[in-house]
Amino acid sequence: MGLVYFAYGLRIRSDLSLPELPLVEGAPDVEIVYGRVDPLQGEVKAEGARFRAGERETSLFQEDLVSVLVRDGREIVVDPAPNSDDLLLRSFILDSAMAVLLHRRGLLVMHGSSAALDGGAVIFLGRPGAGKSTTAAALYRRGYGVIGDEVVAIRVDEGGPDVFPSFPRIKLPPQTARSMGTDYESLPRVHPKDEKLSFLVRKGFPDQPLPLRRIYVLEVGGRLLIEAMGPQEAFVEMVRNCYTAALLKASGATDHLHQCGRIIDQVPIRRLTRTADLDGLTPLTRAVEEDLEGDRGR
Repeated sequence: MGLVYFAYGLRIRSDLSLPELPLVEGAPDVEIVYGRVDPLQGEVKAEGARFRAGERETSLFQEDLVSVLVRDGREIVVDPAPNSDDLLLRSFILDSAMAVLLHRRGLLVMHGSSAALDGGAVIFLGRPGAGKSTTAAALYRRGYGVIGDEVVAIRVDEGGPDVFPSFPRIKLPPQTARSMGTDYESLPRVHPKDEKLSFLVRKGFPDQPLPLRRIYVLEVGGRLLIEAMGPQEAFVEMVRNCYTAALLKASGATDHLHQCGRIIDQVPIRRLTRTADLDGLTPLTRAVEEDLEGDRGR
């Protein structure tokens, strides 16, 4: 029957073993099952995978790895390729397939990292190599919680946006893991084709959604700087960093774009320029703390 896991506020019963997720009891909200899925040809491509979005179903295909069908935001059908790598398969399901499922459930799904500070959530967006996971790890080392890494799920409603905890793991470059004082050589790789290491978050992982307080768009530059972003620039960055950007183009999901606009109206969005050296992480975390302190007097 499979085990029941918990992530993104959902109980997930899965035929596929998912050791990255905590186990829970109770009736599942989502099912992950093995089944036959026809591979896609000539569809929308994104990050090496192919997508096809229909009214009730979304198909995903990663060559030599897996074909996946996401139905109604409630079921993920997994059809692994022969001799597919287990780590790669789990990574694809937990990242790409879950991002599509969350999108189908009406959540805004961003490609970034998120941390918990003083009862609220902050999100870090940016291009590859900007330091999203590294920044979340630096805040964790400073005593704050990590909410999610890679896939960030946001509920946008009248009460204000909330960020759902994903699962307690950060994907770290080896040099970042080394700087945290961990036995980085013992950490497993995220998967064989990626040098990043899987770091288990052992403390401060929240079990409930947290209100979104700030979004930072990370860049690497010559000095540390936090700047406010105008609405138009912020909207471009939000859409660019949607995890399901290719699906948005394919399916014309205007609701997702409206969600981006609502967040811009409700949450300050900053451009955060950081230095490339790891010695700059402590000043970076202090700058984030000081930026958030301005909310307390309001």
